[in-house]
Amino acid sequence: MLEWLSNPGVIFWLVGMSIAVCFGRLLSATHEENVKRVEQTAEAPRTVFQQLAMACAVAGAYEKGTEYALLGLAAAPDDAQLYGLLAINYAGLGDIANARDAFARARLLGTWVERALTSGFAVRNPEHLKKAMTLLRIAAGLEDSAVLSNHQ
Repeated sequence: MLEWLSNPGVIFWLVGMSIAVCFGRLLSATHEENVKRVEQTAEAPRTVFQQLAMACAVAGAYEKGTEYALLGLAAAPDDAQLYGLLAINYAGLGDIANARDAFARARLLGTWVERALTSGFAVRNPEHLKKAMTLLRIAAGLEDSAVLSNHQ
C-alpha cells in the first residue's frame, strides 16, 4: 500500500515540501507566534533558535534573526554557534561593532566560526550560502562591510 514511500526521491520531495511549508510559516508568522511555538515545546532546544536565526539571516530578516539568537543565548549562554549566528544577523543589520563582538565571543567559546569560515554551512541554496558566508566574513573583519548593500 505504501510502497511508493520506499523511493528515496519521494522521501526527499516530502522532506523538502515540509521544510518549505515550515519556512513559509516562519516568515509569515509574527515573532511572538514563533516564540510561543518554541516555548510550547517541553524544552526549547537551542537548535530551534539556531535554525530560526539562520533561516531569518538567509531570508534577510536580520532583526528577527538577532532576536532569535539572543533568545537562544538566554537559554544556552555558552553556545558558540548562536553567537556566530548573532554575528551574521548583526552584520546583516549593518551593526558591525556588535557583529564583531558576537564573532569574538563565538571564537572564544569553540571552533564553530573557524569551521564555518573554512567549510561553510549546511545550506544547500548557493545564494543563501554566499550571503551567510559574506556576513560571517564581515563580522570576522575579513571582508569590507561596503558589500552589505548586496545583502540587504
